[in-house]
Amino acid sequence: MMNFIKATTLPFFFASLLLAVLPASADTLQPALKSGIWEGTAADSFPAVITGVYVRGNRVSRADIIKMYIGLDTGMIYDSVLAAAGKRRLLNTNLFSKVEVIPIHKSDGIAVYVLVTELFYLVPSAGGDYYDKKYGGNVLWYRLCVGLSIQNFRGRFETFSVRASVWEDRSLGISWSKPLAPSPYFFGIAANIREYPDLNFLWRRLSVNGGVTAGRTIFDNSRISLSITPSYSLVDSTVDNRLVKKFKEVYTSAGWSIDRKDRSFDPQKGWAMYAGALTNAFCTDYTPYLQLNGGLRLYHRGFFYADRFAYRVQTALRTNDGGIFQGLYLGGQSTIRGFAQDQLGIPSSRNGYSVMNDYIAASSEYRFPLCTMPSMETWFQPGYFEALKKFYRWLSPDYIDLLKDFYVRFDGAVFVDAGHIWNSAAHPFVQAENGVGFGAGLRAMAPTLRRSLGLDIAWGAIPHSKHPYLDFLSQPTLQLYLDLYF
Repeated sequence: MMNFIKATTLPFFFASLLLAVLPASADTLQPALKSGIWEGTAADSFPAVITGVYVRGNRVSRADIIKMYIGLDTGMIYDSVLAAAGKRRLLNTNLFSKVEVIPIHKSDGIAVYVLVTELFYLVPSAGGDYYDKKYGGNVLWYRLCVGLSIQNFRGRFETFSVRASVWEDRSLGISWSKPLAPSPYFFGIAANIREYPDLNFLWRRLSVNGGVTAGRTIFDNSRISLSITPSYSLVDSTVDNRLVKKFKEVYTSAGWSIDRKDRSFDPQKGWAMYAGALTNAFCTDYTPYLQLNGGLRLYHRGFFYADRFAYRVQTALRTNDGGIFQGLYLGGQSTIRGFAQDQLGIPSSRNGYSVMNDYIAASSEYRFPLCTMPSMETWFQPGYFEALKKFYRWLSPDYIDLLKDFYVRFDGAVFVDAGHIWNSAAHPFVQAENGVGFGAGLRAMAPTLRRSLGLDIAWGAIPHSKHPYLDFLSQPTLQLYLDLYF
């Protein structure tokens, strides 16, 4: 009998002492909880009612929001299935690198500890590009882009972003989205203004739009959405400053997406798919049309363990001609590398001077690691980061720990892109163009920050109209971009 009392009471005595003396953070609790202090206790003999839910490790996220996502509260009967589902919901927000839900049995019930490790939420972005094509000619021009995104705005899992570009392409955009926890619904608003040169015609364009989006999650990693976006467009001639066209529209779009990748950054396996419809038919003083959009991304292991294949397919189909000011194009890193932005689809003798309204584009890429730089912890003398924690008291120690673990991995890639664009969905091989791109790339991956930098060099080619071979372009394209497109 005495042995039984020792076996059941001593673990709780040490557990209570540990929680009372040590700061209850993710760093202090998790090793103790996993060390087996509570293993072997007669948990079934104690009440299964939750006496409290305690969040540890959060520096930005509000504890009440985390509790909503976990789905457990005081007075409920503890259910490991509900706890696992809540953990999955938190991880699916992509705001945490680690989540643990640990129940501690006590004499009066169960105390649930939610241990989280947060990521960087302040994400700046900057980049620039240049094009040697403008107004349909070989004119060099530049663009510089900057942006800032707060991915856990106000600690409520909201996202607030500001983006701007300068030089010859000038724009400003603001967006904000909010999950309506604990419900599965979400809401967002956005506004953008952009004044830029047309790549293919002697026009300068002004576009102003703002919109609202609402939707809900329907299954794990799947959601539907509905957006309404009023838009105003103005097109001026660069030859005589004449007004070419101005028109107002209201775009309505609905979409469904599902994400089954193993992780959001640098996925190793899994797939993601999107399908949606867009129309301006409800309100427009230009050409009404309905456009169907779709996309698929697929990942699986390569020839070696750390290698992987990545594929992307995207398409757009319209019910009727969208008009010269709404034409679709292919080219650039988001569709077919090896071609400049919007180089395929320009009305010309090659496609019967037609406006393009439909396309399908596919990309396949083989990615493989080249080398990994040591983490920042190895760059400095021992104790350097501990000194930083004491010096920068205004900065959370978790940030310092993330910087300590920061490293860069360099990956290589070889790829093939292909696309087909045409005028009418009913006649996909009439008034059409094709393009293929071959190339190689280098990626600098920063898993700690979940950001990357890509550099690609690619050669574009156009299938010959009468012979079974390709006509390669006179020179390759060089493309530098932040984050991978797929």
